[in-house]
Amino acid sequence: MVEEAHARITINAVNHVVVDHGWTEMGQGLSTIVLQVVCNETGLPPDIIEVRSDTASGQVAGITAASRASSLVGNALIDACKSLKTDLAKQPLGQLIGREYEGMWRVD
Repeated sequence: MVEEAHARITINAVNHVVVDHGWTEMGQGLSTIVLQVVCNETGLPPDIIEVRSDTASGQVAGITAASRASSLVGNALIDACKSLKTDLAKQPLGQLIGREYEGMWRVD
């Protein structure tokens, strides 16, 4: 069985970064993990990041159970953060407004 997750990071403003994923937050701490992964990978401060778990965002997700969601969406975010981190090394966040960074993780 193939497992897959997608995530998107959007730079809306110098003080507003949105992270979209389609996994269900049901009190297991997934939103905290998503925030921690993005902050750890990019160095961005947590107070400017909005985490949205929204199936309407079109992000591929699956059944949220145990640490499954943390692993899958976490790796998708690490993938998305690679390009963002590269861009942040070259220019300040304010110059990245309007950009989207897509990440994907697939395992079988």
